[in-house]
Amino acid sequence: MEGCVFNVQKYSVHDGPGIRTIVFLKGCPLHCKWCCNPESQLAHPQIAYNPEKCIGDVCMLCADVCPQKNMSLLDTNKVWINQDNCIHCLACAKACPAKAISLYGEYQTPEYFINQVEEDAIFYSRSEGGLTLSGGEPTMQTEFAIELLKEAKENIGVAAGNNFTAVLKADGTVWTWGNNNCGQLGNGEILNAATYEL
Repeated sequence: MEGCVFNVQKYSVHDGPGIRTIVFLKGCPLHCKWCCNPESQLAHPQIAYNPEKCIGDVCMLCADVCPQKNMSLLDTNKVWINQDNCIHCLACAKACPAKAISLYGEYQTPEYFINQVEEDAIFYSRSEGGLTLSGGEPTMQTEFAIELLKEAKENIGVAAGNNFTAVLKADGTVWTWGNNNCGQLGNGEILNAATYEL
C-alpha cells in the first residue's frame, strides 16, 4: 500500500502536545481559497514551477523528457508549461537541474515515511510528542492513514503521542480510534472502534 505525501515536517511544536513530526498527506475536497497548504489540495503528485530559477535555453532538459511536449521557451528565456495537457508523469521535475520545476507529493509506503518520523523518536518520549497527520485532508487517504499510524505505534511506540484517540478534520467532525467506542470516517460512515484499533 502506498499513499501520497507532500511533506514531512520535523520538530514542530504547534500541532499538538510536545515535539512532533507532521506528515502532510495530499488531497482535500474543500479547496478553500485561504488554504495554508494549497499544494496539498490535489490528491496526486503535481509539478510546481519557479521561473526565477529557470535557466531557459541553456538547459531545456524538461522539454527533452516531456512525453506530451508541454514545454516551450518564451521570449523571456523562461519555460512555459502547458499544465492543461500535463499527464503528471513528473519527468520534467526529475530532469530539472536548477530545481525550477519541483514536485509536490510522492507515493511511498507507510514504512518509508515512518523511517523519517523514527529519526526523532527520542524527542517524542521526552516531550510527550509524537506524530501528527495533516494535509490536505488525511481522511481522503483513510487506509493509508490507518496503516501509517499502525506502523508508528509498532515501530516507534508513538501514534500521535502514545495516547492517540482522534483526528479533528477540517469540517469539524472527529475521526477516532483506540479507546473510543466509535469513529467517523471522511465519508461519514460510522465505524466500530475495534475495526481500526491501533
